Amino acid sequence: MYDYESLLNEIMRQRPDITKEELLNMVTQKKSTVGAGYLTDQGALFIIANELGVNLQRARHAELNLKDIQIGLRNVTIKTRILGAYPIKTYTRKDGTKGRYLRFVVFDGERVLNAVAWDDSLNSFSEQQIAVGQTVRIVNCSVRQGIDGNPEISVGAKGKIEILLENEPSLENYECQEFVEGRRLVYLKGQALTDPKTSSFMRMGEQHLVIQFRARLDNGRECRIVLWDPVEQPAIAKGSRFQMFNLRVKKGLNGELEVHGDGATKLTVSKAESSPVRVIKVIARKGTFALVCDREKRIIPVLLSPKTEQIIRNNEIVDIVPEKQTPKYVVCTQESSVRPCPTTFPTKEELFVKLADAMRRGFRSMFEVIALSHPMRKNVKTKEGTMVALAELLVGDDSEETKLSAWGETSRMLEGISPGERLMVVGAYPVTTKIGDSLLQLDNYCVIEKLHY
Repeated sequence: MYDYESLLNEIMRQRPDITKEELLNMVTQKKSTVGAGYLTDQGALFIIANELGVNLQRARHAELNLKDIQIGLRNVTIKTRILGAYPIKTYTRKDGTKGRYLRFVVFDGERVLNAVAWDDSLNSFSEQQIAVGQTVRIVNCSVRQGIDGNPEISVGAKGKIEILLENEPSLENYECQEFVEGRRLVYLKGQALTDPKTSSFMRMGEQHLVIQFRARLDNGRECRIVLWDPVEQPAIAKGSRFQMFNLRVKKGLNGELEVHGDGATKLTVSKAESSPVRVIKVIARKGTFALVCDREKRIIPVLLSPKTEQIIRNNEIVDIVPEKQTPKYVVCTQESSVRPCPTTFPTKEELFVKLADAMRRGFRSMFEVIALSHPMRKNVKTKEGTMVALAELLVGDDSEETKLSAWGETSRMLEGISPGERLMVVGAYPVTTKIGDSLLQLDNYCVIEKLHY
């Protein structure tokens, strides 16, 4: 391990034309140029060495802090902590072969930076070890400019990530007290003031999800929280206590500061309490799901297991305690998460909503409508040049007229429907198109049935 004096000596050994006094002056000038508080003396030496063409290969194991990191560093070792990680993805090299990479976020209490580990470097650890709060040593990495203009740590084939077993301060010590636009946040906790609203949109031929809700943070601030393409989210509802890791402060369209997260954001909530629901329909869609409805007339898709399938029956009332929640459905695969509930509950007919209410509510609903047109089906060309089927059907009741929209394989749900037919729609949710039109979206967790009176 090379310390500050060893680095000085290594530079002077390779550049005997520079005296120690001159080198110390360079350190002072470099720290002044970069800005107070951004560099240690050791960090400044690494940058100076690169500028002087000095090879610090022999000193590559000297540990730097994130405070020392600047664009252009090579063959350095950094000790830091994991703040969040995205799923491992693949890419295609120029020669047609496949490679892998992992994007993750690191912090040290003062600074937050993005990092990428490539190909063989992923073999030095397991994906499960890259957990929030874990201390790591990133060996033989380089620092380049990220797409946001900030330094980004890159771990190539010769690098590795070592998992360290060290006692570090709790992440709760880094709870944000001051909101500034653009600031990276390590930790927040608070209480949800509203139920989450889930919406989706198409980009680059893929469907993306957005989950948002209002919350009162423990620092006293009330704000909107927006999660973009979350990989997996625990069940959260109005009144839930939560804590979150790896976020960013952004300004919303109305000028209000908001908290935004993404696929590397971790959200945990207090243990869910049981909630009575009525089972509307059990369906098989890449697994067995139950579409259930709570007292607030919200349709909730529930993923079942062979064990919990035995408990669920159409039109029965059950208590559910979700084990976790994805952006599309909740998971109840343990016997303890679903149980019969002998209680009074609204009838199925009492759980229907009017079309106007379904349009303004931020979640899935169940309603009866009349088809006002034949399905309109077309193929839409994505930016990648592929074609995706889109079907739309105009429907209405005595409160509203709107379109039901379905993409891809889901578009088959609308086949064979004629004007004047009565329909029961379960699980559709409101979305707003790019041109500002509001409609109701169908997906794999929806059901349409023709009604015959």
